Amino acid sequence: MLRSLSRLRRAFSLIESLVVVAILGVLVSLMLPAVQASREATRRAQCLNHLRQIGLAMHQYHATHDAFPAGFIWPDRTLWTALVLPQLDQHALYDSLQFGLPWDVDGSANETACGTMLPVFRCPSTDAPQYIDFEGIPARVPGNYLGCASGVVDRETGSAPRVGQRDMDGLLFHNSATRIADVLDGTSTTMLVGESLNHFDIQGIDFDGNQQRVDHWYIGSSDDLVRMNASEALGSTAIRINAVLDVTLSIDQKELCFSSDHLVGVQVAFGDGHVRLVSEAVDEQVWSAFGTRTGGEPGVGFFR
Repeated sequence: MLRSLSRLRRAFSLIESLVVVAILGVLVSLMLPAVQASREATRRAQCLNHLRQIGLAMHQYHATHDAFPAGFIWPDRTLWTALVLPQLDQHALYDSLQFGLPWDVDGSANETACGTMLPVFRCPSTDAPQYIDFEGIPARVPGNYLGCASGVVDRETGSAPRVGQRDMDGLLFHNSATRIADVLDGTSTTMLVGESLNHFDIQGIDFDGNQQRVDHWYIGSSDDLVRMNASEALGSTAIRINAVLDVTLSIDQKELCFSSDHLVGVQVAFGDGHVRLVSEAVDEQVWSAFGTRTGGEPGVGFFR
């Protein structure tokens, strides 16, 4: 009898079991945000490393060609991301490209290149599909990094000035060949490349009456980059950070804005090669100044 009572005392009652489960649930709920924050910190570090690699590739390109690559080449429709492939150890892919030929011909090397997954052009935090049939190119790979074409122009369609034009005020634009010596504002405060989200679900009518989506790509394009789709590869700091979800903005502004899934801002590579996260709380005039190479804005105090 005593042995039986001893066994009963050692067993858990239903209430005790429920209390233990509740405590475990609370502990898990407390730990989950920390785990998610840790994972996001890792992804953000990987994204920053991608930008560091891209910035280094840009400077290696500059060392070889005495200028940064063009934002895009017209009429070839070649994007800056294709031009720096050799500097990113993608010699074979670069050598396969057929410059001057269309990018959407079935089975062509150019089409294959547009569908080649290159992690260096993809932010680890993005939820964009890895491959998507788009603009006549099957299984195309979206990109997450845009060259900075301007700090003052906020449209790519309609009346001039447009981001797809030549002689923009940034570092990368239509047939550009910008040199470090051309950056009178200082390379440490002039933006080279930054993050931008793909939001294929966000659509709108541009200033020319065309239906557009928030989409960004790499290697090459089948679109008219001069008049309507420079945002495939280029962005502008004339639009505030993470404004892509602002329903009051035009589709042009949403496509050209720099944005990220890092919540607090966007990560950026500057003209001197250094990389950092810029808070979305940055003063809009300062953010605009990052995009211009000869705006005459003082660099002191930008990062206070």
